[in-house]
Amino acid sequence: MQDLGYNSHNSMLNLGSIAVFSFVYYFRVILYFIVLKPFVYLTGGKGQSYQKSLASNLFYSEILMLSMEAYIEFLISGYLNLVEKVDTTTGELLAVYIGYYSIILTIGVFPLIFIYVLTRPIEQINEPVFHKKW
Repeated sequence: MQDLGYNSHNSMLNLGSIAVFSFVYYFRVILYFIVLKPFVYLTGGKGQSYQKSLASNLFYSEILMLSMEAYIEFLISGYLNLVEKVDTTTGELLAVYIGYYSIILTIGVFPLIFIYVLTRPIEQINEPVFHKKW
């Protein structure tokens, strides 16, 4: 049970492209708040339709897709990092932080997202707007 079939305890190596997609997602969220929202505010509403569509994708469908498809990988990566930390180089130190990030996602954020979606009334879930959003 110590290594769960992985050759490394390095979270960056274990997560691979999932880590990249996760970082790209959070980079887009940061750009949304730092660049797009002030731009729309300062220009008097130009780009507001793009802002709404991006917000709908970022805060509903993309985070749910990322959480559902990568839950087990994040959980395993975080567990391996908690069991045996490898922090001798800078890259491995980053992997330790990614392992903590993985644990926070799987224990805190993802369950809250699942609970929110699963506690919606069935009538709301069957609406086309809900399907498009989520």
